[in-house]
This record gives sequence, C-alpha cells and structure tokens, in this order.
Amino acid sequence: GVLYTKGMKILGVYPSSKAGEEYTIPDGVTTIAAGAFAYPYYLKTLNIPDSIELIDENAFIDIYMVSKLDTINYDGTVKQWKKIYVAPNWSSNYYPELTVYCINGRVSKAGTVTYK
Repeated sequence: GVLYTKGMKILGVYPSSKAGEEYTIPDGVTTIAAGAFAYPYYLKTLNIPDSIELIDENAFIDIYMVSKLDTINYDGTVKQWKKIYVAPNWSSNYYPELTVYCINGRVSKAGTVTYK
C-alpha cells in the first residue's frame, strides 16, 4: 500500500503498480515527499487535502511517460494552493499540461490561474 511516516504527516511512497485510477490523500497529511509518486502507472486522478503544506522536489516523476496522471484536485482555494511550498521541480517535464483544480479555479503547472 501507500507508505506514510508514523503519524501520517508525510506521504513517502505511492507504489507505481498500485491498482486504481484515483487516489485520495488523507486529510492531515502535510507533505508529499520527493519521489513519492514515481511512475504511478494506473493513477489518473489525485485528490489532495487542504492540509498539504509542502510538495517536495520531483514528488511526481515519470521520465518514461508511462503514467496516465492528468488531474490533481485540491480541496482548497487557488489562494490556499499558492501558499503551499511547491518545489520548483515538483514534477518532471513529462507532465507539462498538469493542472491543479481548486474549489474556485485552476492553476496550470506553469502557474497560470483561471478562476471559475
């Protein structure tokens, strides 16, 4: 299964072969660690709680372009998303169109904001 630190504050590893197209990170998790989502083959949609404070370097890696991940839903506003420390290289360049959907708009990987 998905590995978290004791106390469920840091998501350390999402297994690349984990079945299922959608995953919801539990509320209370504050960090997505570096390399946590390396080659998530089956994952298409990731739901992130508003408790997240940090998305580390290369948290999302897919150098072989095997992943189908194309949607990140964030359970907070665009303003809240922008307060999260998102490392400059939070996802590999193979996710150029990755968009974060917030409750009041969306944010492209490049930082472009579109409000509902």
